[in-house]
Amino acid sequence: MDCHAASMRDWRKTNPLKGAAREKAICRSYTRVYIRRGKLIPKPCEVCRGSPVQPHHDDYKKPLSVRWFCRPCHLRHHGKSPGKFIPKFLADRMKSNRGSKWGKRSGSWPSSRERFLVA
Repeated sequence: MDCHAASMRDWRKTNPLKGAAREKAICRSYTRVYIRRGKLIPKPCEVCRGSPVQPHHDDYKKPLSVRWFCRPCHLRHHGKSPGKFIPKFLADRMKSNRGSKWGKRSGSWPSSRERFLVA
């Protein structure tokens, strides 16, 4: 681990991040520090209430403004498929939501728009 970290430090000196990549890296770094210091406490996933969770930033200029998603829900939020792996607790939750507040799409993942329209 130390060798990789040292090589990354050396590489970063000659290849600094620029623009949006730098802004994202700084925001993520601040978020990790806030979590370590206990100023930012992870909450259950916004969609399925599962854990472990990952922080998601809607605005990289606000490192404390974080939404929490588990890995599959985070991938779905970004429009990517989590693959064939869906944890059993999440599959059970999806089945139990049939006919629930998600309406026509019950039993499937709610779209971003549907998640925010239903409170």
